[in-house]
Amino acid sequence: MNKINKHLLILIIVLLILLPISYYIINYHYIKSVKITLSGEKNITINLLENYKEPGIKATKCNKIKNCKNITPKIIIDNEINNKKIGKYKITYSYVDDNRIYKAKRYIKVIDNIPPTLELLGNKEIKLCPNKEYEEEGYKAIDNYDEDITSKVFKKEENNNIIYSITDSSNNTSTDYRTIIKEDNEPPTLSLNGKENITIYKNNNYKEKGAIASDDCDGNLSNNIEITNNINTNEVGTYDVFYKVSDSSGNISTLNRTITVKEPPKLVDSASLIKNVS
Repeated sequence: MNKINKHLLILIIVLLILLPISYYIINYHYIKSVKITLSGEKNITINLLENYKEPGIKATKCNKIKNCKNITPKIIIDNEINNKKIGKYKITYSYVDDNRIYKAKRYIKVIDNIPPTLELLGNKEIKLCPNKEYEEEGYKAIDNYDEDITSKVFKKEENNNIIYSITDSSNNTSTDYRTIIKEDNEPPTLSLNGKENITIYKNNNYKEKGAIASDDCDGNLSNNIEITNNINTNEVGTYDVFYKVSDSSGNISTLNRTITVKEPPKLVDSASLIKNVS
């Protein structure tokens, strides 16, 4: 190899070494890195089914001598938000420059802040006998996200109320209550067997016919009836039989029957009757 060819070969080798270095210097030292700036918050919370509104970005590429250009239109936005599902999502903003990728990220949280609907079936104010227990009339709980969650309703008794509460998977809670009033102000019903006014002859025995009593809370109270009287069948006059019955709440009913004792009819002398007729 002659001397000229040798120098040429050395020059070619040097150029091959310097070209990558020059490229690096030009691209990574002379040109400054791309800058992607987010508008608004980096972390954003939206409600379930709410449409996400992009706050926007600004992207520039500048060199070392402060020559900058707007590259915002060239930013690639990767949005993975599903506003129908609770969770955490991200939006990635990317720019590719000479096989180098520049990225910025924003984080979106989809939440549910709507409480379930809780419906009580039947009456919200219940009047009960003191000796009776309330029989549940039912309830329904529907959530905008969890759908039917009736089986998760929690009940507790507090004073005169039954408190119902339901919490959905996002910890939203609804409550309602039913008032239970245990009282009995109604006296028993009391009715006489037989007539209210009875007439008997003097010296005849009085036969008690009794009475019937029933109560809306205690049921049949006929065996609890107290019967008293001041009858003297040996004396002509008017007497009373008193009937009294009380239920378990202390409500009282009373009745009375009037007994009239009178002289028996006089027997007619048949001989005198014949004489008077003749």
